[in-house]
Order: sequence, then C-alpha cells, then structure tokens
Amino acid sequence: MNLGNRDDAAKWYETAFEIDNSYAPAINNLANLKRQSGNNQEAIDLFKRAIQADPNLIQAYLGVAASFLTLGDLDQAESLATQTLEIKEDAPGINEILGIISQNKGNPEQAIEYYQKELKNNPEASNSLLNSGLLLLQKGQTDEAVEPLARAAAINPSEQCSLLLAQAYQNTGQLKEAIVEYKRLDLSQSNNRIIPFNLGLCLLNTGNNIEAIEAFKIAIQLDATFIGAWGNLGNALKSEGRYQEALEATQKVLELDPDNPTALTNLGIIYKDLGNLDQALTSTLKSLELKPDNPGAVSNIKGFIDQLNISPSNAHNITRAYELLLNQKDISHKKLSKIFLQAFLPTIQKASAPDPIIAESNEALKALATDWRFRRSLTLMIPPSSEVERFFTRLRKELLTLAIQEGTIPPQLKPLTENLAAQCFLNEYVYSSSQEEADSITKLIDAATDNQEAINQYLAIIGCYKAIHTTCVNPELINNYPTPDDSSKELIATQFKEPHDEQEIKTSFQETHNITDSTSQRVQEMYEENPYPRFKYSDYTASELAKPIFSSLKMETTRKDLTFPEALSSPNANPKVLIAGFGTGNQVINASRYKTLKSQQLISAAAAWHTRPGRQKNVA
Repeated sequence: MNLGNRDDAAKWYETAFEIDNSYAPAINNLANLKRQSGNNQEAIDLFKRAIQADPNLIQAYLGVAASFLTLGDLDQAESLATQTLEIKEDAPGINEILGIISQNKGNPEQAIEYYQKELKNNPEASNSLLNSGLLLLQKGQTDEAVEPLARAAAINPSEQCSLLLAQAYQNTGQLKEAIVEYKRLDLSQSNNRIIPFNLGLCLLNTGNNIEAIEAFKIAIQLDATFIGAWGNLGNALKSEGRYQEALEATQKVLELDPDNPTALTNLGIIYKDLGNLDQALTSTLKSLELKPDNPGAVSNIKGFIDQLNISPSNAHNITRAYELLLNQKDISHKKLSKIFLQAFLPTIQKASAPDPIIAESNEALKALATDWRFRRSLTLMIPPSSEVERFFTRLRKELLTLAIQEGTIPPQLKPLTENLAAQCFLNEYVYSSSQEEADSITKLIDAATDNQEAINQYLAIIGCYKAIHTTCVNPELINNYPTPDDSSKELIATQFKEPHDEQEIKTSFQETHNITDSTSQRVQEMYEENPYPRFKYSDYTASELAKPIFSSLKMETTRKDLTFPEALSSPNANPKVLIAGFGTGNQVINASRYKTLKSQQLISAAAAWHTRPGRQKNVA
C-alpha cells in the first residue's frame, strides 16, 4: 500500500499487525518499509516472521536476502537467495541479488551468468544491465560491454551509466558516441578529473582541438599536478598552431616529471615548429636517452636534421643524431646527405690532395678509413657531390692497381674497399673507368674463379667494378669469403646473397598467363635485365606512429573539402586497400603509415626483387 508517507504507512501496518500478527503480506510490507528506512536488522526480523507465516512468500525471501546484502552478510544473503530459487527459479530480482553477491565475492564470471539469467526473466532489469556491462568493461571485453550499458542508459539514465558507456565507447574506438555520453555528465559539478580528461582525449582524437583544450583545462583545475592533462593540453595547443602556449604546457609536464620521455619528445617537436632546431635536437636526444625505443623521437629528428648546420656548440649532438639515423632499418639515411658533406667533405678534400691518394703520409685517408660513420654512410647513400665522386673514382682505380701489382689490398684499407664496393653497387657503377681498368678486373675475376685465396684477396675490389653475383666466381667459394665485420657482411649480403634470394623467389612464382604481344615482351625483358631503382630500406612506419587512413590522406593532399565514408573515417574501421601498381615494392611497405590497414591487394606480376624487402617487413 502506498499512502504517500512512509511513517504513516508503517503505523498503519503496525495497527494491522496488532489485529492479526500472522498475516504475512502485512508483515512483509512493514519489513520493506523498515528496509527502505535503513533499519535493515528490524527488517530482517520481520521478513523472517513473514516467511514463518507463509513459507512460500517469495517477496519475503527476496527482501531478507536484500537486507543481508545491504549489511554485508554475503553468506546469509546467498543462502536465502538460493532458497528462493528452489521455491521459484524465475523469481524476479533474485538472480540479480545473486549476481551482486558473486560480484562482491570477486567472481565476475558467475556474476555475469546470474545477471544474464535475470535479464532472461526481465529484459528491463537496468541494474543487471549496468552491472554486467561494468564487469565486462573491467574484464576488457569492451565490445560486449557496450550493448548492456546502452540498454541500461535507455531504461534508467544515470551519471554512472553514462560514464561507463562513454568509457566503453572510447575503448572500442567509437569516439563520437563516447563524446555524446561524456557531455551528458555535468563537468562543472564533477570532482572526477578523469571525466574531463577522457572527454578531452576523445575530442583531440577526432580533431576537435578547441573543445579538447577546454576539457583538459577543466581536468587541470581539478588537479593541477595532472601530468596527462598538461601533456595533452600541449598536444592540442600544438595542433592549433599555438606553439608558445603548447611550450608552456609541455614545460609544466617536465616541471612535474623531469624525466618524462614523451614530454621531452613533444618539447622537441614544439621547438622544431618554433624554428629552434638546436634545442629541438637536445630535447629529442634526451628523450631517447630515457627511452631508446621511441619511434616518435626518431621521427622528429628525421624531420629536421637536414636543416641543421654543424657548429662547435651542436657538433656533439649532431654526431649522435647522425649515428642514430645511420643505424635505423628504414630510409632515415636519406636525410643525412647534407650532414655527410658538412662532416666529411673537408676531410675528403684533404685526402684527395696527394697524388697518389694511397700513401703512408695521407692522414686524412687514414681518418676516413677508420671512421665507421663514413664507411657505413657509403653503404646507404649516394653523396650529392662531384668532388666526392672524383675522389671515389681515383681511390677505386688506385686500389685496383694495388691489387694487380701487390696481389692484395692493404689490410687497413680492406673494410673501406668493401664499403666502396657497396657504394658502387648502390649507384649502379656510375663512376667512369678506363679500358685498362676493365682488363685488370677481368684478370682478377679469372684468377679468383676457383681459388679461395684469390677470392679472399680480390673480391672487394671486384665488387667495386661488377656486382659479385654477375661474375663467374664459384658461389661456394664466395660463401666462404671471411666476414668478420659489418663491412664484409654488407658486401656479401648486398652483392651476392640478396640477389640469390631474389632469384629463388622468382623461380618459385607461377606464371598465370603467357605474354604474347611484342611490346609487353620487350618491357618485360627490360625489367628482367635491369630491375632498378633498387632500394636498400623502405619507409616503414612504426605501428604507434601510424594514423587512420583518413587522417593520412588529409595530410597528403592539398584538398581542404575532402569527405570520407564511414568505412574510412571511423577510428576503428578496418578497410581493405587496393594498391594499384607494384612499382619497387615501396608502395606496399609505405602503406604501414595507415593505422587500420588489414589487407593489401597487389596488382602486377610480382618481380622477385620487389618481394624480398616486403617479406622482411611481413607485408604481403
């Protein structure tokens, strides 16, 4: 009975109880009033009397179980709830109570099972929907959590439900939906810094930088030491081109956490955008000291190293950055040509001055021959300098002359000769040579064809004039060539093993059809004979730096009015991408910049030399 006043109702039931103290429904109703008033122990006593009066009164079992649950006596609550199921297995509300008990006992799987049973009997049970969604969210099953939380929000909207649903949407990448739910919450009244922070993240990741800035500021108002909010405030400000404000926010992060590698990386990016490249380099290198596996920091250095000029104040840092990029397994070295010339051209000019170059007194040549950075550079890049080209052309000829006259390359010049061979292979043997040199190389190849000792002496200089895999030298003996260091390993890998692997891959291909027209046959022959440009590394993007396809396309075009279908614009979309034109194979590996790329379909009769680098990156 609802009399509109709980105290009046209790008095009415107590009067009825005096008239007939065995009337179970009246006892049960009085017990419910006591429970609603917070008098759970009195309620329990009354529920038990109601059950004594009517052992089949389901509502009394339900009430006493709920009262024990409120008092934290989970065992008693579970016992009575189980008894209720024995009387009526589909009793409304009882599976929900058992679910709450299991949840409080740390058994989420069983709790979810009880909630599902409750929802089978009562699909509108909002607490069961809310609690099951919460448990699924806590278990990391965010996709499964969305549906019950959305239903709970529709049936019985609440701040808790909106918060949990927003988190579920955020975790599944449904950021627009998450923003809607976060905005249902009253941020001005909330003391939970995570709510405006998470809203800010969703806004930032959907390009709503202005709103994101305000959300992060609210989070900071709630906690001025909130490092994540300061850091992302800096990111949002940077995205809006407000670099000075971004700098201040990022410096605040470092004030709170001086050894924060992410903040140092971001600081480097901001300094780069402000044009302060030396400070950008200093900050970025410090972030790498703290976190060597930091693709974002490496990417930042790649973005501006070719704009630097070596000076006494920055020479040490530029050297560190140069070494870092030399050792990357991508195309970072393409950014190093300018620094290479600044660092090494003066020494090359000094080494070129004597005639002959190879002389005991040529200290500059000795310096180049022992500098691993210089030698490594020869295996990766083609220096854009006619002076460098003339130096290498002379040096190569002198090394060949030594091999003919002395029968060997001086040991101190052997690594440099192997690296020079890599340079010549890389630039497709562009250096000019005389007929005398051609005859000399023929003699060395003939001598080395089936002679291991001759191969060990001459193979490096032969590689300076001809790709080793194209010679008639015994492959088994080439495999036995000593490879004690990176220079010798590079020579054998680049000029012998990799071409051999490509030939095996090519042989494994099955022809899908025969080419019969003469034009196509000539084109095929041309590519078979000279499948260049050959590339050593590719622009492979680390997964943490990859962006959704629509974000990448926006950056890669001058169009400002592009619109994208849901299949591309959704943050959690997994589109298939058609890469039209196989080219050098770079197109496929470059597609790693797309965050949600799941499959790539290639058009072209795949040539083996295209395929090998792709396999190294597990791109198929």
